[in-house]
Amino acid sequence: MTRIDIHPPKQLCDQHLLSNHREIKRICNRLHQRLLKNNFHDIPVTFYEIEADKFKELFWLDKGLWTYNRYLELHQECLERGFNVSDFSGNWDVYRRKNSFFRDWKPVKYHYDLLEKRVLQRVSGMKVIRYHGKEISFEDYFEKIWKSVK
Repeated sequence: MTRIDIHPPKQLCDQHLLSNHREIKRICNRLHQRLLKNNFHDIPVTFYEIEADKFKELFWLDKGLWTYNRYLELHQECLERGFNVSDFSGNWDVYRRKNSFFRDWKPVKYHYDLLEKRVLQRVSGMKVIRYHGKEISFEDYFEKIWKSVK
């Protein structure tokens, strides 16, 4: 399952930032697999499946421009925090083969609210939270970073 967050990268703890940077490029691999099989019958899908309390990975498949721009933001934030991360922006070249899927998207409050609960629950359960390489308590993270960055 690919988890993609929509909150500003500056709002994410180090571990979450790196996970987002690593996972978002999986959308490109998923599109490549779908192109090989010419299988697009179940796209688009909803952002969130209420009955299953489940976010839908395929939702992002036809949002190539949005995921690309999001990747660039994540990558830049990783570099600003001093992380040595590879540049995978070329992965989005696969969208040249399915240009109609290279679309933008605009999240609304509903999307932010759904993901905020998930993100904060995950961060609150972490043994160690780091922000800019420094260990930080959940309370400090929530008050000084999460609430202040929008």
